[in-house]
Amino acid sequence: MKELTISYERANDTFFSLDMEPTGNYQGVFDRLEEFEKQNILDFETCEARVKGSFDDTFGEEE
Repeated sequence: MKELTISYERANDTFFSLDMEPTGNYQGVFDRLEEFEKQNILDFETCEARVKGSFDDTFGEEE
């Protein structure tokens, strides 16, 4: 990921947050993460992807 200018923050032993510069290559990062997911190295989700049952499933919804 270094060549894609990504930095990261570790939340715990399982979760990481990736940070990209505004001028970064979003599609390149997404493609690389997708490759890792297909190889069963990791699972990922983006802030835009609302995955049912995930931490952001109801984000922004009126209660």
